[in-house]
Amino acid sequence: MFRKKMILDEINNLFKKNKSLLAFNIQDINHLYPLSDACIKLKKKAICQFSSRYLLYFDKFHDLKKIMNFFRKKNLYFFLDHCEDINIIKKCIKYNFDGVMFDGSKQKLQTNIINTNKIKRLIKNRSTILEAEIGPILGVEDGFKSVKKKLKKNDLIKFINKANFDLLAIGAGNTHGLSSNNKIDINLYQTAIEQKKKIKLVFHGGSGINKKVLRKIQKKNIVKINISSSLKKEVNNIYYKYSQKNKLFDVTEFNNFSKKKLNTFFYNFIKIYS
Repeated sequence: MFRKKMILDEINNLFKKNKSLLAFNIQDINHLYPLSDACIKLKKKAICQFSSRYLLYFDKFHDLKKIMNFFRKKNLYFFLDHCEDINIIKKCIKYNFDGVMFDGSKQKLQTNIINTNKIKRLIKNRSTILEAEIGPILGVEDGFKSVKKKLKKNDLIKFINKANFDLLAIGAGNTHGLSSNNKIDINLYQTAIEQKKKIKLVFHGGSGINKKVLRKIQKKNIVKINISSSLKKEVNNIYYKYSQKNKLFDVTEFNNFSKKKLNTFFYNFIKIYS
């Protein structure tokens, strides 16, 4: 319960300030060091977030529990991103992840409600918080693809009043990827707030959207913003810049070069939104 209380306290404090926890989708253990360094420098917290397939990779080739124990002392929380697989969700709950996301947005509304409540009951008094989703986040991220359907206002209202969750991701026109998408239906966030004044909301697809637009949306109870594609693009740029400067690869030099560049990347995002 201690970790659950800690992350909820963090979220409640940010909520009061119209600020958010930044959640970065991590694929490489070496990305955790510059992320934690940026957090410590800013005296902020951030979320290390795994998609299902990268979670399985980390669990197979690294000691995931050891990683979490080490970096939790360095200002990081750990989340499971979009997941429909109950067994993976159970694994993360057992590992005492700070949060898991059950994405039932492909399911019929009533089925999504039933399964969201089922997972909330699985958590019980453990230290994990639950993020649910209603409506599709368009595009593809780490192999996870949503169905194309527009969220209806009445479905959102019913889900909020019938489902049990800690955080809610709303598909309001936001997309995964780098496409510049400013056509977000802010009215859906307002509808959610009208149902529950202190509802805690999550914004997916923070990479492509204009920063001014995102700061405006952030004021609509957004306590968590997901960043994935921007990080992937930055890693590509780092490899390219290193190869342009060096004819031969040196792992130590590259890791130092990468750490410095990523530290700046994480620092700039966290400084703006947290």
